Amino acid sequence: MIAFDVSTIIARPVEAVFEFVSDLANNPRWQAVTVEVTKTSDGPVGLGTTWRETVKLLGRQVEVERRTTAYEPNSIFSVATTSGPVQVEVTVSLEPMDGGTRFKATFRGDAGTFAKLGGPLLASMMKRAVE
Repeated sequence: MIAFDVSTIIARPVEAVFEFVSDLANNPRWQAVTVEVTKTSDGPVGLGTTWRETVKLLGRQVEVERRTTAYEPNSIFSVATTSGPVQVEVTVSLEPMDGGTRFKATFRGDAGTFAKLGGPLLASMMKRAVE
């Protein structure tokens, strides 16, 4: 089981933070486990957008497919794994505040085949990579 939360205050307006985190192509810039992300659906980012992501987990590079499952501009963004060895849903909630944005990311899922190799280690590694 993978379950952890990460929260912080970002000294940027909520609109800028939402635009950045809802475009998974930016993930390599803020998630150390992410190698590359490609948007695989047409149109602007929104509910139902699909992505192909290459991540490095426990020393192995794996590809996962993701789909945007919630999209409320400047408030909530959620993406769930649709294929790959690790099934995770990540929900980002944003709250404007004086001087910036309160950012909270909730990670929930199943380590799948990686559970045999150390599910708790994987969750810990993912949390450190995001922090």
